[in-house]
Amino acid sequence: MSRARIGNLVRTVGGPLLALTVLFVAYELWRRISGQPTFLVPDTPDVIVAAFTDVQTLWPAAWVTLKEAIYGLLLATAVGWTLGVVAQESKILEKAVMPYAVVSQAIPTLAIAPLLILWFGFTLLPKILVAALLCFFPILINTHAGMRSLESEYLDLMYSLEAGRWQTLFKVRLPAAVPFMFAGLKNGCVLAVVGALVAEWVGAHEGMGPLIIRSLGVFKTTIVFAAILYLSFMSIALFWVVSAIERLVLRILYGRQSISTAA
Repeated sequence: MSRARIGNLVRTVGGPLLALTVLFVAYELWRRISGQPTFLVPDTPDVIVAAFTDVQTLWPAAWVTLKEAIYGLLLATAVGWTLGVVAQESKILEKAVMPYAVVSQAIPTLAIAPLLILWFGFTLLPKILVAALLCFFPILINTHAGMRSLESEYLDLMYSLEAGRWQTLFKVRLPAAVPFMFAGLKNGCVLAVVGALVAEWVGAHEGMGPLIIRSLGVFKTTIVFAAILYLSFMSIALFWVVSAIERLVLRILYGRQSISTAA
């Protein structure tokens, strides 16, 4: 492995590891100074041990929440990307869609989640819908902004070449909007996990939400902290997967040379 790659790896991994170390040290200092009992504020090693030894309890719950988040993210992406593109191409639809998209974010998630559970029952669907509702807005807004970001020179060029509306859309507008679309998608990764967890808190029989509630009821705070670690890694994993897909798409669209600039 070359020195450049080693240096790049150190810069990529070293920063997050340093931040994580500082966070753990600050947590341990606060725990010792505050004098909180260990059944309320557990030791960091106990949390890490619980994350591995209680994997048979944590992983099935994490898998349920992860499925809800992924399905919600996919639904929000399909709707957000489509509406973002359509709103740019049709001013009438833009004026019809965008105000209601803003209103959808003004509705508290904790208010809509119980209604969805009443309508659809304790199934996977209401959790998916809540997760999609929470991450839909940044995906839509970023897509719409990307569609509008194209410089007028490119549009003038396409007009001079007598390109049609669909040619301009697929050859110029969409490629220019791709970085914006993935920026919204990366934003939505974390929100999808949060949305799934909120829906589980309101009403669910399985998943991380019910597991955390049950653990808090019997003061198993090590399980609660381990569940938080699992949720954090789930968000990070989704973010990394979307980032990898983004790099692949940008490489196909713009070539290798622009990847470093886009990243």
